[in-house]
Amino acid sequence: MKSALPIALVAMITITAIAEPGSVDRKATDILRDMCSTYQSAETIRSTAEMKWVIGSGDSVQEEESKFKLYKDGSDRFALKMTKGTSGGTIVADGSRLFTHMPVYGAHATEDTYDANEAIASTLARMADVSGMPGMRLISDLMTASPYEALMTGVTSASHIGQEKVQRKQTEHIQLVRDGQTWDLWILTGDRPTISRFSAIVTEGHVRFDEFMLPPGVELTAQVTFNSWKFDKEMRDKYFKIKAPRDSQQVDTFADVTFGSSPDSIIGSKAPNVTMALNSGDEVELGDYLGKNVIVLDFWASWCGPCRVAMPNIIEITDSYKDQGVQLFAVNHGEARKVATRFLEKEGYDCTVAIDPKRRIGRRFGVSSLPTTIIIGPDGTIQAIHRGWSDAYKKQMRDEIDKLLAGKSLVSAN
Repeated sequence: MKSALPIALVAMITITAIAEPGSVDRKATDILRDMCSTYQSAETIRSTAEMKWVIGSGDSVQEEESKFKLYKDGSDRFALKMTKGTSGGTIVADGSRLFTHMPVYGAHATEDTYDANEAIASTLARMADVSGMPGMRLISDLMTASPYEALMTGVTSASHIGQEKVQRKQTEHIQLVRDGQTWDLWILTGDRPTISRFSAIVTEGHVRFDEFMLPPGVELTAQVTFNSWKFDKEMRDKYFKIKAPRDSQQVDTFADVTFGSSPDSIIGSKAPNVTMALNSGDEVELGDYLGKNVIVLDFWASWCGPCRVAMPNIIEITDSYKDQGVQLFAVNHGEARKVATRFLEKEGYDCTVAIDPKRRIGRRFGVSSLPTTIIIGPDGTIQAIHRGWSDAYKKQMRDEIDKLLAGKSLVSAN
């Protein structure tokens, strides 16, 4: 693999440009530089990885695990295949096409022509945002033509913590502060230094988790453990075989299955018809209510503190309009049925709850934070979107429902 600049020069430029004086430990950067050189000089790379994340606050947390196989052959063949879980996905570049499958969208896309390095890096970055796993960004950095330069982008502090054992092997523990996140890397040293484990702590306002900002008081801890690294071994064509899952929808772009990252842009648009799995075990089509009822969608999660404040208020308000056909669907965003059920039973809430563990419904409505409340008018158009919760919104929500029931449009009023 070739780099546009010698790696030593890249390192010097990077540190000068992004690090504050005295904030970068020379020993830490030397270790990182040696590790990155391993990946930069390898013609082929193979590894397996386990990714875990825990998100929540206090005693309300959500955990998820995904497993991957990674293959790289030169500059134009790459595969990151998810073998377990739903956070993340699969990327395969076979030399002429780029295939991407994201389970949370239930969709896949294929590009026939592309710049391999740029496309792989941007797709991994996108997957990092979608999955909430900064480890995807780390993999993207290590697979680029200039891994050290990529890894150090956004770094304001680099420290050598010391030597520690990981999986019974001695490692060098390096800590980075990158774009407001704390990154810990445990690096196996030797002739070809490699990363053994990675961990990142993400807090409010530092990163988008699964395409929405972390609410106040919520923390995300992500960890990646690499079980083995093999370099310069013969690669088989089957590693780069493109195969779409049977239950996946083929799309030209992932914009086809989501309104995008800004929910405000969909105000005034026709609401999409989505199939919702209810907590009761039944299924319902939103289309059965579109064009007939005022519909309130409340997107929530049990670990989200503001959601706990919003939900009882939204239930109280919508219950008072039941006789007038106002329908509430409390959509659990990203949790398993048993997690949502346990929370609902504990709080004693009585409402129609949809379970959306893969967050597909939220993506169709461009949900970018929790809680998010979406009000759909009796004409089937999205009339209002509210993020978060405040006491002032209680009266505003009633006023909005009253106007819609009176045949008025909130969109034209705005």
